[in-house]
Amino acid sequence: ALVETETPATLQYTVATFARLSNYGEVASNLLAPENKKEWEAVKALCKNAHQNVRRHAMETIANVALYETEKLVIDKDIQSILKRGLSDDDDAIVREAVRTNASLLSLELRGAKYPSGVFLLYPTPSQMSQQLAPRLDVDIIFVHGVTGCPKGTWRWGPEMSDSTKQGCWASDWLPVDFPSSRIISIGYEIFLSSWFGTGIPLIHQSKIVIDKLKLASVGDRPIIFITHSFGGLLVKEMLRYASRDKRYKKILDSTIGVVFYSTPHFGSDLTHYRKGYADSIFRGNSVVDDLTPSQSLIDLNTQVIRKHGMENSERRKRMEE
Repeated sequence: ALVETETPATLQYTVATFARLSNYGEVASNLLAPENKKEWEAVKALCKNAHQNVRRHAMETIANVALYETEKLVIDKDIQSILKRGLSDDDDAIVREAVRTNASLLSLELRGAKYPSGVFLLYPTPSQMSQQLAPRLDVDIIFVHGVTGCPKGTWRWGPEMSDSTKQGCWASDWLPVDFPSSRIISIGYEIFLSSWFGTGIPLIHQSKIVIDKLKLASVGDRPIIFITHSFGGLLVKEMLRYASRDKRYKKILDSTIGVVFYSTPHFGSDLTHYRKGYADSIFRGNSVVDDLTPSQSLIDLNTQVIRKHGMENSERRKRMEE
């Protein structure tokens, strides 16, 4: 279907599905198998497609393949020209996937982190990394958006908050000026309030998905500051609680020295009550709405993480200062 589809709408759906499947290592690796050469060539060709969404998902597929098959992709004769085109695309989401690909390819040379789907490196740029122009990195600053947010659009200034424009983003444009020794990452994940737009992943499961990706990106090797908006604050708190119960993520827990909460509904949102009765038959709320409904579980989450982790970090900061 990827090779033979001609209808634009069908092609967009097909390549989007393929991009999702390529998140799985087995699928990504099989794409480079000799018997699948036709499909791989089709993916690369789609990076030049006239339709923006097709190019976006094709580049996402290549970024996912780079995560699992870095060595094979480095020697692919077409990759550098694809990356060059992607980095100069008018769509910032395509640029972001090209940067993710480049960063994973550089991990071989620099023995650095890899960036799975939804983990986007904003600073330093891959070119700074390859030319060793970036200073020694002392801290990770990680942005986590909220409901209907996006990795860069949420953190833009100005009237247009779209994630596809190249309009100024303070996370990538301003912050490195003040903190040049920081690695700045933005997390992207799908989150909808209504089933009309997509299924919701429960908070506890979403936190496990994201923390696994952060671990792959070597988050935990240096101090961490999370900057969160809305539901993103709940997600980070759930990640920290999960990390406190699983030794595999102890480095992430111990390295977290601060969390900034913008408009986080720590104890839920009363707006979720509007979903009751007839309204819910229209609104069709999902598990995200359940997670935002005021409940004892949100109170417990806040108590366990904010109080406990906050006290531990105050002692940790004192030790670091000493």
